[in-house]
Amino acid sequence: MKTRSRAKGWTATAILAAALLAAGCREEVPTAGSAPEAPSGPRAEPVHIESEAAFEQVVLKAEQPCLADFYSDSCPPCRKLAPTMERLAARYRGRALICKVDLDAAPALAASYKIRAIPAVLFFRNGGEVLRLVGLRRQREYEQVLDRMLE
Repeated sequence: MKTRSRAKGWTATAILAAALLAAGCREEVPTAGSAPEAPSGPRAEPVHIESEAAFEQVVLKAEQPCLADFYSDSCPPCRKLAPTMERLAARYRGRALICKVDLDAAPALAASYKIRAIPAVLFFRNGGEVLRLVGLRRQREYEQVLDRMLE
Protein backbone atom coordinates (compact mmCIF):
# COMPACT_ATOMS: atom_id res chain seq x y z
CA MET A 1 0.00 0.00 0.00
CA LYS A 2 1.40 3.39 -0.94
CA THR A 3 1.44 6.23 1.54
CA ARG A 4 2.27 8.81 -1.14
CA SER A 5 1.11 9.12 -4.69
CA ARG A 6 3.59 10.74 -7.06
CA ALA A 7 0.95 12.53 -9.10
CA LYS A 8 -1.53 13.60 -6.45
CA GLY A 9 0.35 14.02 -3.15
CA TRP A 10 -0.95 12.34 0.00
CA THR A 11 -3.37 9.42 -0.20
CA ALA A 12 -6.59 9.27 1.78
CA THR A 13 -4.97 6.84 4.25
CA ALA A 14 -2.09 9.21 4.96
CA ILE A 15 -4.46 12.16 5.38
CA LEU A 16 -6.70 10.19 7.77
CA ALA A 17 -3.67 9.06 9.78
CA ALA A 18 -2.43 12.65 10.09
CA ALA A 19 -5.90 13.85 11.19
CA LEU A 20 -6.20 11.08 13.79
CA LEU A 21 -2.77 11.82 15.20
CA ALA A 22 -3.50 15.56 15.31
CA ALA A 23 -6.75 14.84 17.16
CA GLY A 24 -4.91 12.84 19.83
CA CYS A 25 -5.63 9.32 18.58
CA ARG A 26 -3.12 6.51 18.46
CA GLU A 27 -3.59 4.09 15.61
CA GLU A 28 -1.11 2.05 13.67
CA VAL A 29 -1.09 3.17 10.08
CA PRO A 30 0.03 0.84 7.31
CA THR A 31 3.16 1.92 5.49
CA ALA A 32 4.64 1.13 2.10
CA GLY A 33 5.29 -2.57 1.75
CA SER A 34 2.80 -3.63 4.43
CA ALA A 35 0.05 -6.16 3.81
CA PRO A 36 -3.23 -5.08 2.19
CA GLU A 37 -6.08 -3.72 4.29
CA ALA A 38 -8.35 -6.70 3.65
CA PRO A 39 -9.69 -8.43 6.76
CA SER A 40 -7.35 -11.36 6.02
CA GLY A 41 -4.38 -8.98 6.41
CA PRO A 42 -2.78 -7.94 9.68
CA ARG A 43 -4.92 -7.83 12.78
CA ALA A 44 -6.97 -4.64 13.04
CA GLU A 45 -6.48 -2.59 16.19
CA PRO A 46 -8.96 -0.43 18.08
CA VAL A 47 -8.54 3.33 17.72
CA HIS A 48 -7.04 4.75 20.93
CA ILE A 49 -8.59 8.03 22.06
CA GLU A 50 -6.80 10.23 24.57
CA SER A 51 -8.61 13.58 24.36
CA GLU A 52 -12.07 15.09 24.22
CA ALA A 53 -11.32 16.56 20.79
CA ALA A 54 -10.34 13.15 19.45
CA PHE A 55 -13.50 11.61 20.92
CA GLU A 56 -15.67 14.19 19.21
CA GLN A 57 -13.84 13.86 15.90
CA VAL A 58 -13.67 10.06 15.82
CA VAL A 59 -16.66 8.73 17.78
CA LEU A 60 -19.32 11.42 17.56
CA LYS A 61 -18.69 12.13 13.87
CA ALA A 62 -18.33 8.48 12.85
CA GLU A 63 -20.36 7.39 9.84
CA GLN A 64 -20.35 3.79 11.09
CA PRO A 65 -21.73 2.37 14.33
CA CYS A 66 -19.15 2.84 17.06
CA LEU A 67 -18.23 0.88 20.18
CA ALA A 68 -16.30 2.97 22.71
CA ASP A 69 -14.55 1.12 25.54
CA PHE A 70 -13.99 3.56 28.44
CA TYR A 71 -11.07 2.17 30.43
CA SER A 72 -8.09 2.82 32.69
CA ASP A 73 -4.78 0.97 32.61
CA SER A 74 -5.01 0.62 36.40
CA CYS A 75 -8.26 -1.40 36.12
CA PRO A 76 -7.70 -5.20 36.01
CA PRO A 77 -11.08 -5.97 34.33
CA CYS A 78 -10.27 -3.30 31.72
CA ARG A 79 -6.95 -4.97 30.96
CA LYS A 80 -8.73 -8.32 30.67
CA LEU A 81 -11.20 -6.80 28.17
CA ALA A 82 -8.42 -5.46 25.88
CA PRO A 83 -7.96 -8.68 23.82
CA THR A 84 -11.73 -8.82 23.24
CA MET A 85 -11.65 -5.28 21.84
CA GLU A 86 -8.80 -6.28 19.51
CA ARG A 87 -10.78 -9.28 18.24
CA LEU A 88 -13.86 -7.10 17.72
CA ALA A 89 -11.80 -4.53 15.79
CA ALA A 90 -10.59 -7.30 13.47
CA ARG A 91 -14.02 -8.87 13.05
CA TYR A 92 -15.90 -5.62 12.37
CA ARG A 93 -13.15 -3.91 10.39
CA GLY A 94 -14.71 -1.66 7.77
CA ARG A 95 -18.23 -2.10 9.19
CA ALA A 96 -18.02 -0.67 12.72
CA LEU A 97 -15.52 1.47 14.58
CA ILE A 98 -13.99 0.03 17.76
CA CYS A 99 -12.39 2.63 20.07
CA LYS A 100 -10.65 2.57 23.42
CA VAL A 101 -11.13 5.76 25.44
CA ASP A 102 -8.36 6.32 27.99
CA LEU A 103 -10.03 7.92 31.01
CA ASP A 104 -6.66 8.64 32.63
CA ALA A 105 -5.80 10.88 29.67
CA ALA A 106 -9.32 12.32 29.22
CA PRO A 107 -11.08 12.29 32.62
CA ALA A 108 -13.66 14.89 31.57
CA LEU A 109 -15.23 12.30 29.26
CA ALA A 110 -16.07 10.16 32.32
CA ALA A 111 -18.06 13.05 33.76
CA SER A 112 -19.66 13.94 30.42
CA TYR A 113 -20.96 10.41 29.93
CA LYS A 114 -21.65 9.72 33.61
CA ILE A 115 -19.22 6.81 33.77
CA ARG A 116 -19.52 5.46 37.31
CA ALA A 117 -17.77 2.09 36.84
CA ILE A 118 -15.30 0.69 34.34
CA PRO A 119 -14.99 -0.99 32.01
CA ALA A 120 -17.94 0.78 30.45
CA VAL A 121 -18.64 0.04 26.80
CA LEU A 122 -20.88 2.60 25.10
CA PHE A 123 -22.36 2.13 21.65
CA PHE A 124 -22.88 5.18 19.43
CA ARG A 125 -24.75 5.80 16.21
CA ASN A 126 -25.00 9.16 14.44
CA GLY A 127 -23.23 10.90 17.33
CA GLY A 128 -25.59 9.65 20.03
CA GLU A 129 -25.31 6.94 22.65
CA VAL A 130 -27.69 4.04 21.95
CA LEU A 131 -26.66 1.53 24.62
CA ARG A 132 -24.10 0.89 27.34
CA LEU A 133 -22.77 -2.29 28.92
CA VAL A 134 -20.94 -1.85 32.23
CA GLY A 135 -18.51 -4.38 33.65
CA LEU A 136 -16.68 -7.22 32.01
CA ARG A 137 -18.91 -9.07 29.53
CA ARG A 138 -18.47 -11.93 27.10
CA GLN A 139 -17.42 -11.08 23.57
CA ARG A 140 -20.71 -12.45 22.24
CA GLU A 141 -22.67 -9.76 24.10
CA TYR A 142 -20.75 -6.99 22.34
CA GLU A 143 -21.15 -8.81 19.01
CA GLN A 144 -24.92 -9.08 19.46
CA VAL A 145 -25.23 -5.31 19.96
CA LEU A 146 -22.97 -4.52 17.00
CA ASP A 147 -24.82 -7.00 14.77
CA ARG A 148 -28.16 -5.36 15.65
CA MET A 149 -26.70 -1.93 14.93
CA LEU A 150 -25.49 -3.12 11.53
CA GLU A 151 -28.86 -4.55 10.43
